[in-house]
Amino acid sequence: MLSSANVRSSNRSLRKVTRGLAFVLIACGIAEATLRFIPGVDFYLKENSLHCAASFYLRLCPSRSIEFKNSAGETYTVTTNEAGERITSALRDTSRQDSRTTQLELWLIGDSIAMGHGLTDSDTAAWIAQSRLKSWKVRNLATDSVGPLAMTDILKQTPGKPAQIIWIFNPSDFIDDPLETARRESFPRRAIFILKYYVRSSAIASAARIIAGSSDASYVQGGSSPLPDAADPIFAHILELSKEAGNHGARFCILLYSDVEAGANKPEKENRLRSMIADLALAHHICTIDVRGQFQSSKENLYLQNGHPGPAASRIFADAIVNSVSGQEPRAKSEQ
Repeated sequence: MLSSANVRSSNRSLRKVTRGLAFVLIACGIAEATLRFIPGVDFYLKENSLHCAASFYLRLCPSRSIEFKNSAGETYTVTTNEAGERITSALRDTSRQDSRTTQLELWLIGDSIAMGHGLTDSDTAAWIAQSRLKSWKVRNLATDSVGPLAMTDILKQTPGKPAQIIWIFNPSDFIDDPLETARRESFPRRAIFILKYYVRSSAIASAARIIAGSSDASYVQGGSSPLPDAADPIFAHILELSKEAGNHGARFCILLYSDVEAGANKPEKENRLRSMIADLALAHHICTIDVRGQFQSSKENLYLQNGHPGPAASRIFADAIVNSVSGQEPRAKSEQ
């Protein structure tokens, strides 16, 4: 049996541990509440609340309308419909397909470039294209930081028969795709990925990201990565994406644009990764929409402070999208 002295000593130790844990929890609670008022932390928390975990990648959450303020102090709003797609008009839910209409659908897919990171809803390429294509329904299925593997999975989960699917290629797809492949093939990696997503819902975790040097101004330039060899899985994944678009009955096109030049707010002169994708498309008879010439000749500021394409670039994208569907007007059902 324990002596009364040992019991008292054990109780004191337990009380010390309990008080220590209580202090830590209270301190964390105060820090969590206080840090949420810091602008950079607030940005990350909103970014996290905009996204939902989908196995090995993130998608936009359904029915969100969130106002952001970037590092330049500019505000923009990101609104999604019930399907988790960014809206393309004031009509909030553009994902529903009405069998009674003859409207053709055009789907814009890709990562943050196609989604319109840093842009308010009405400045995105999909919104501008929708405003000009009155007889079409334009849907924006893009989401941040996804490569062709994740985009193929999104298409498989999206019902519908679009007439055309346009994928805006971003060199950072060469970074995202291997990460997605690793997570898809490894349960521990998927578990860690999803755990990190939930941890980032904390203001303390967001503050740690800022201290570590990350910010909303960061933009991954895939063009700075080593050139892949011909056996890189991403090329097979791009062909799978094209095939899945065909399964939907859609014409599949890859849109190529000029990235921002590192250290300068102007279009890069050359990007060998884009040239490799252009060669792949040519070899497999895949449609390409090349706006690199328009980027090079433009006198406007095409990029946001964070390196993503800005409103002027969206207008170039939209022009190309509209031109790509010229002549594909909807026909009455009696004519089909």
